[in-house]
Amino acid sequence: MDSYKYLKIRLNPDGSLYRYREVWLLPAAPAEELVAVEDEQGARRIVVHSSDVPLNAATCMGLRLFVSSGSGGHDGGRLPLVVYFHVGGYVLFHAASAPFHNTCAALAAAALAIVASVDYRLAPEHCLPAAFEDAADAVIRGSDTHVMRGRGRRQLWIGGTEGRD
Repeated sequence: MDSYKYLKIRLNPDGSLYRYREVWLLPAAPAEELVAVEDEQGARRIVVHSSDVPLNAATCMGLRLFVSSGSGGHDGGRLPLVVYFHVGGYVLFHAASAPFHNTCAALAAAALAIVASVDYRLAPEHCLPAAFEDAADAVIRGSDTHVMRGRGRRQLWIGGTEGRD
């Protein structure tokens, strides 16, 4: 099997790579996106706002932030921040890929949290440990952004999806 063809990547004669456009990239929804949630309050729809935020200009790495319109946060305080890492073997997908965009929007709505989905650099264009460095950078810089500043403490959660065979 040709791994380049399988990964939808073409090796150019000059040694550079061309990544065919990924399927199902969704735009950010700064105005609003209605997300269905079912919890102890029953079935309802919550508005979630999302936007793309540059985090490191040197590496062109950023975050897609999802903020729920739900009020108060946990114990009436500030909304917690979830730093979310998507699956893809460090080769496939982005924060804007439909499955992860939808998952993060649903997580922000259900957990009443701010979700920061990390759009790390992908291999083979960027060799490992680039993605790991971006992940660490997201936690360090993300915890120092305006999202985390202000009065009172904000909980920081780290999570994501995991691929299994």
